[in-house]
Amino acid sequence: MARPPWRPGNRRPQLEPEPDLPPGVEAPPSRTEKKTEAHKTRDLAAELVALALPDLAAVPLEPALREQVELARRITKHGGRRRQLQYVAKYLRTVDTAPILEAITRLRLHRHDHTLRTHAVETWRRRLLREGTAALDALVAEFPAIDREALETLVEQAQREAAAGQEKRRQRELFRVLAPFIGGG
Repeated sequence: MARPPWRPGNRRPQLEPEPDLPPGVEAPPSRTEKKTEAHKTRDLAAELVALALPDLAAVPLEPALREQVELARRITKHGGRRRQLQYVAKYLRTVDTAPILEAITRLRLHRHDHTLRTHAVETWRRRLLREGTAALDALVAEFPAIDREALETLVEQAQREAAAGQEKRRQRELFRVLAPFIGGG
């Protein structure tokens, strides 16, 4: 008895396997692979358009592509911006994207490193305000180049500000003093 055509309750028919290709011949990309590649290119175009101007200047782009990215940045209407993003993605498919991806990866890593350094400075600042001299001893042991006396005075002033509920000027100053030592700049 023949199976009825596929219906929601029935099992899906099995696809026939790909025919064997001669050696050295690659199979053409599947439809899914093509779509995945198109989505990656579209996401890269959107990321280029979203970059800050100094970051965009660090990305190696052809002049025509740079012009199209800058045009997409200026378009504010949703439909027009979407069409321009599609055009940028179409243009990206014609160029080698490896240097562009490498530059964007470097920017991401730089941003991530900066965030980690900022968190480390903020952690030390909070610890100094909370623990006082004990944290200061640990900080000086880890970073001997720090001026202990000046930092101790600043920590005491910041603690008094916090206790009085005043503006956190000394706490911000403490952050700025710690940043070059802990965050590396």
